[in-house]
Amino acid sequence: MSAVPDSPYKGLASFEDSALDALLFFGRERERETVVANVLASRLTVLYGPSGVGKSSLVRAGVAQRLRDASGAPVVVHDSWAEDPAGALASSVAAECGELGATAGLVDTVAAAAQRSRELHLLLDQFEEYMLYHGLDGPLSSALPELLRRPGLRVNVLISIRDDALAELDEFAGRIPELFGNLLRLDRLGREAGRDAIVGPLARYSELRGKRFTAEDALVEAVLDEASTPAGVETPYLQLVLERLWAREQLAGSRELRLATFREIGGARAVVRDHVQGALDRLPVEEQDAAERVVRQLVTPSGRKLSHEARDLAEYADVEDAQLRRLLERLGRERIVRGVNGTPGAPTRYEIFHDVLGPPILAWQHDHQLRRERERARNQRRRLRTVIAATLAALAVVAALAVYALVQRSDARTQAGRARGRELAARALAEIPSNPQVSVEQALRAASLAPGSQTASVLRASLLAMRETRIVRLGGAIVADTFDPQHELLLLGSSDGKLGLYDGDGRRVTKEPDQPGLTTAVWSPDGTLFASGTKAGAVSIWTPTRSLPVRTVQTGSPVVALAFAKTTLLAASGRHVRLIRIGGGTRTLTFPGGVVAAALDPNGRVFAVSFRHGKGTTAELVDARTGKRIRRLPEGEIKSFAFSPNGRLLASGSYDLTARLWNARTGKLLHVLVHHGYVLDESFSADGKSLV
Repeated sequence: MSAVPDSPYKGLASFEDSALDALLFFGRERERETVVANVLASRLTVLYGPSGVGKSSLVRAGVAQRLRDASGAPVVVHDSWAEDPAGALASSVAAECGELGATAGLVDTVAAAAQRSRELHLLLDQFEEYMLYHGLDGPLSSALPELLRRPGLRVNVLISIRDDALAELDEFAGRIPELFGNLLRLDRLGREAGRDAIVGPLARYSELRGKRFTAEDALVEAVLDEASTPAGVETPYLQLVLERLWAREQLAGSRELRLATFREIGGARAVVRDHVQGALDRLPVEEQDAAERVVRQLVTPSGRKLSHEARDLAEYADVEDAQLRRLLERLGRERIVRGVNGTPGAPTRYEIFHDVLGPPILAWQHDHQLRRERERARNQRRRLRTVIAATLAALAVVAALAVYALVQRSDARTQAGRARGRELAARALAEIPSNPQVSVEQALRAASLAPGSQTASVLRASLLAMRETRIVRLGGAIVADTFDPQHELLLLGSSDGKLGLYDGDGRRVTKEPDQPGLTTAVWSPDGTLFASGTKAGAVSIWTPTRSLPVRTVQTGSPVVALAFAKTTLLAASGRHVRLIRIGGGTRTLTFPGGVVAAALDPNGRVFAVSFRHGKGTTAELVDARTGKRIRRLPEGEIKSFAFSPNGRLLASGSYDLTARLWNARTGKLLHVLVHHGYVLDESFSADGKSLV
């Protein structure tokens, strides 16, 4: 066994496939035994759950170690999918099982390993990345079915995948009919399991070190309170807080985790915020601008993580290769950024260490931009004061140039006023979170002194903040928030299943039952109906006056898009688009890959669809009445659509940094709108004259 670590807690790092990490892994005992039993009993098991729930830690420190003890057979844990997934998986098998002799490809390598040991377990972790990079046509699309079906070959496979990517496995279903026959969902820790994750490692660490380490009961409850949501305990928050708390107690020479110390460090959110801000603020001043541009490419506006190869990241962030390498190394040591998917001969991709860091990173970006704007305003004022002084000196020396000097002074004052306006805009931006009223006053003065897009943007943000009248908390992530066409009722839905209608004051006016795994909800054009979709594939149609749906259609796959048009509802899930007639009857159209986006024009004549194809996506405009393709849209990575109110224009958003406008009848490209980041959503104004 390796040397005893300095801490019983892992922080943001995943537990690894090691005996020591298995000893310190607590809180998932029930889930571990369930997964192990399923892997031993079934050729294929699919484990899914949300990002950050601890799937990788369970697979490595829990399932892998327990499987070896229970079966005595080799267990291969593999999670590198970016380049040559078949070759990389074969290398992992060889590394676990030893020299296997000459083999021809992945299937032969696995077969040789299984025949030598009579049994083999393959744990395929982070499988959503395989689907992202390779899709249906990847090398495992034929190898995996062959491994599972070959007679006499005892190979049991576990696929671990994020729940938001589960629908993409639908592409394999035709080749592996039993694919969804053994599904296991991993949810967030319950409170009792969270308590075990705190006190269990302390007890085990005491055994390993020969010293007694404890935690106050009040501390345990306080940490669980702050690291919990209605969905359960957020494991990354928990581990990061415990790691920081342990370090603080060790510095104080204490062997007990204490509530007073937890309060002293500011609680859970302060720990995460301080971790991010401290690491980034410690960068040299000249590197902070580069860091701001780099992390901007690794976090979406909603706080989710992205990954890029170093060469792409250098180009997107406009950073020299050598500077980027130094920056990535430093951020890696600080657990802000990490390299992932590295395989021999393939480039490493970089991403933020964990999704939980996304919001604090966005906050640091905002603060950094604010500091930079203030510094720019101060420098501008210093330069302008110099100009004014020089002008006044010229007036004293050369009276003949008095008129000229007066003009110069006037220009200088104008520039000084603009600099003052920019400074006020920066102050207004800083006041938005705490005092929007003052922010509006400062933004108005800024707009009058320095009219332009920047001050106008600050003024709009201030006004929006001041108009906030109530916060409605549903729990989970908000997946639907839209007013009915008459702007009388607000339809709200969240990922934890809350769905309801609210009045203008934020009071709930209906009591629809929870819809577990809610993914989306939309109004009909006349506001007499609304529809909801779930991860389980249920599409329900409701009226605002009833608490039960008037119709429910089961699709079998997570619903990714809904759209009404007159008497028809479009529902997209798996590889299918369904056109559901409100009065009865459903038409189903099947596409070659999993649908990622779809929209129905307001007249119900055509619909747009984007579906996975190879490593990217294919988009088409389809006749809703005949099901025939009107035109393939020549653009990759389309992830969203919107039709104009009159149905004549179609807008699409893409990961190629563009939005595009198309003729919705012919599919002809009309305009390309270039952006500096991924285009995530589009919406036309009510009159169809503006697009956001």
